[in-house]
Amino acid sequence: METKQKAIACRLGISESYLSLIIKGEKPISRPLAEKLSNIFPKKDFKYWRSIPSSQIKSELSEILTGKF
Repeated sequence: METKQKAIACRLGISESYLSLIIKGEKPISRPLAEKLSNIFPKKDFKYWRSIPSSQIKSELSEILTGKF
């Protein structure tokens, strides 16, 4: 069974371990990832993803699985 984090990482084209570091706030969202996220979430631009607080990242990325964006 695929975990939620694994499914999100797969959709973003990044490793699950890298996603975990982003969620924990240990790694910032890279420029290419911010661009990819702004394409997935058209209402949230590149600057939004580059400046989002780590405390909010997990809930935002969970929307990828629900399709509510």
